[in-house]
Parts: sequence; structure tokens; C-alpha cells
Amino acid sequence: MSGCRHLRLEVLAVLALLIGVEARAVGLSDATPASRRASSWITEVLAEKLPKYVAHTSDDSVVVTQSTEAAVERDGVLNLPKLSVRPVMKESPADYAFLTAQGRMDLAVKSHPGLRIGNLLGLNNGIAAYMQMEEQEVRAKAALYHRVERALLDDSADSRETMRMMESALGRANADWLKNYPDR
Repeated sequence: MSGCRHLRLEVLAVLALLIGVEARAVGLSDATPASRRASSWITEVLAEKLPKYVAHTSDDSVVVTQSTEAAVERDGVLNLPKLSVRPVMKESPADYAFLTAQGRMDLAVKSHPGLRIGNLLGLNNGIAAYMQMEEQEVRAKAALYHRVERALLDDSADSRETMRMMESALGRANADWLKNYPDR
């Protein structure tokens, strides 16, 4: 029996079970009238059991910027100020975010095969996890740099200043060790 046909049979069995359970709960005296179709009754039963859909009504999906110029009428034509509408660039989760702890550890040891040598009882797992964490930070910095670079479309003084600040922020020395050893 094919997988698709097997799945259809399971769905039909579940629907039949739901109908039987609801019919027992309602009782035979409260049977549905003949004018009601079974499919509408099943829809009502499922609608009661499933959570309701709530549409996302946030205005965070677009950024609207309008110039400060006033509307001007010239030769019977109304010239409106410039209006720019851009979609907000949302970060998609990386594949790394979907991994379990064991999956992350397997990926860390796989990407650094030299750590497998002498890895008795997982002694090198901490080193592999730290190396993987450093790689993730480098990827995040590179993604941020490229995102800012794509957002700056012109060669104005503001864009050059933004790029200079971005390069100085991403190129600074790592001082995270000060958090762990404040006395040094």
C-alpha cells in the first residue's frame, strides 16, 4: 500500500473517530437533522477544537518616509512631496538555530576534524563549541556589514560616515575576555 493511500486511510479513520465521539457526546436524541450536511457538521466540530486564526496587523513590515516639502500646484497639476515606502528587512533564522545541542556539537566536531584525535570522553567538545561560537560571530559580523553596505545606495557624506563607523565597530579588538577576568 502506498504511503499516500495509507495517509488518506489514517485521516479518514481519525475523522470517523471524531464523528463517533461527538455523536456519543451529543447523544442519539440530539441527532442532526437531515437537512444539515455531514461536511458542515464536521467543519463546525473541527472549528470548535482548533485554535482561531488571528491575523498579524502590525505596521512593522514597511517603513514610510516622506520629504518635508509641501504640495505645490503648477499649471493645474498638483505635485506631491516624495514618498518612499520600503519593506523592513527581517533576518531569517540561520540553519544553526534549528539544531539541537547534540546536532551543534556534531557539526562543531565535523567542521574541525583535528579535534577528534584524542577526544577521550568528549574532552575536546568544549574547544569545538568555542571555535564554532567564534565562527558564528564572524558570520554575524559579515552579514551585518553586507546588510549595511546594501542599504547604502548612494555615495553621500552620510553613507561614507556610516560605512566608516561600521568598519571601525566591526574591526575593533575583542575584549570579551575582560568580562571573565576583570582583575587582569
